[in-house]
Amino acid sequence: MLSRDHETAIGTTSLHSWDCTDGSLEMGGTWFGRRWWRTAANTETKLLAMTYAFDTLDFVVMSWRIAVDNKRSQDAIMRIGARLQELKPGGLRRSDGSTRDLLIYTMQRAEWPTAKARLVDRLARG
Repeated sequence: MLSRDHETAIGTTSLHSWDCTDGSLEMGGTWFGRRWWRTAANTETKLLAMTYAFDTLDFVVMSWRIAVDNKRSQDAIMRIGARLQELKPGGLRRSDGSTRDLLIYTMQRAEWPTAKARLVDRLARG
């Protein structure tokens, strides 16, 4: 993701783990520089990616895997309407071999219009 002036890389996010058979995919690998935390940049990124997934590609469910100790990301994804689906104990392996628990959040296509309206409203308010 680039800043509006296209001069500065401000972060990244990805859609991955696509399963066209059951219509599911994940959003993750999101990282923004601290300067852009809780700004419109992340909101706009989520809106663009989710619009593409649900409205253009016609996926039926999107999920997010978030470490149990990452409260900031949990709060952000719940603000757009994702629901906690599952706790996976030891679901994330760290580079040192240790593990940490993962939370799985989901959003169904039927929930997307409400979430989309929430994101559009948030962007309009600045």
